[in-house]
Amino acid sequence: MSAVATTRTAGRAERPLRVLEIVGNAIVGGMESAVLRLVQALPADQFHVTAMCPFESAFTKRLGAVVGPVHIAPISEDLRWHTIQMAVDLVRRERIDVIHAHLWKAHVLAAVVGRVAATPVLATVHGMHMTMGDLEAHLVGRTHACMVSEAARAHALAVGAAPRRLHVVRNGVDDEVFAPRPRAAGLPPTVGFVGRLSPEKDPRTFVEAAALIHARAPGVRFVIVGDGPLRTEIEALVAERGLDGVLAFAGVRDDMPATYAAFDVLALTSRHEGTPLAVLEAMACGLPIVATSVGGVPELVCDDESGVLVAPSDAGAIAAAVLALLDDPRRRSSLSAAARARVVERFALRTQVVRTAALLREVAGSRGAASRSDAGIHVVDGARRRAGLPG
Repeated sequence: MSAVATTRTAGRAERPLRVLEIVGNAIVGGMESAVLRLVQALPADQFHVTAMCPFESAFTKRLGAVVGPVHIAPISEDLRWHTIQMAVDLVRRERIDVIHAHLWKAHVLAAVVGRVAATPVLATVHGMHMTMGDLEAHLVGRTHACMVSEAARAHALAVGAAPRRLHVVRNGVDDEVFAPRPRAAGLPPTVGFVGRLSPEKDPRTFVEAAALIHARAPGVRFVIVGDGPLRTEIEALVAERGLDGVLAFAGVRDDMPATYAAFDVLALTSRHEGTPLAVLEAMACGLPIVATSVGGVPELVCDDESGVLVAPSDAGAIAAAVLALLDDPRRRSSLSAAARARVVERFALRTQVVRTAALLREVAGSRGAASRSDAGIHVVDGARRRAGLPG
């Protein structure tokens, strides 16, 4: 039995807590992975999960395999009244105890639905910063907010979040699935990038660092795992830097433990992060990390103890750190062991699931505070205006 599976048999609730997961996107990304792992790991005898997403995708198929049919409705910046009506009906029909929302558009929708249906809301902010939409849902809609790092919590407090409705639960990783594996013999030294090809992940800096490393160590190879809106731009940069045949695009993978086992070093080049799953997964697999010191990353990686931290947007610093690790097998081994131990001790998925489960129960217990007050009416009125409906 896996470590996560044991949480399913720990404790018995009088009746399952009924949770509606409103997921504001349905791509293959870190947020979606975190949601999927949560619903897979929540004790089935204690939680009954229903899900709503904005469109069908590979993610909704995987989610549906766990929770049953996923309800599809537009979740957009301009709230659509029929989406609100559909969600309210779903809450009432399924007798939902607590709404759990992900991404700011879903947070605003959940705040409106929660006020109309008198149901408590927990909004998980997966990144570093609370957006204005997050803050509106939190303050006007009186939702609870869950941040994924202490750095993100500090930012939320700085912009005016309510301390009593602000919580921290970091992302977690199944340390039995993501575990060290023997590296295949005969592979060249390989540096990996795992993440969405989007501006906040800064894959351009990874390619620039790869070019610097290649100039010093031509035998090193590079792999980018992931996809996204910058794919064409990054492919052009690879060709421009003369890295064709040296840097490979692996796309989205569903065999990540084996993928990490093919790397000697993982490089995270992000400009903004909350608690990146790729770093946790790689650490659990005993992979040395070179990461930018942004957001919640320093809460995961202790510099020169369980990885190496560098400044963002500095290809030279990333290249130097990677080269130093490739030249020092003993240091790589030391960092690998410390990284694995840190994940097992502090970031195991089973621990984070227990914390999230407790938080969902706590928020569900605040149902009395979710009655339809004037503040809730203001949120609904705002939704009507955005939807073009009369007040």
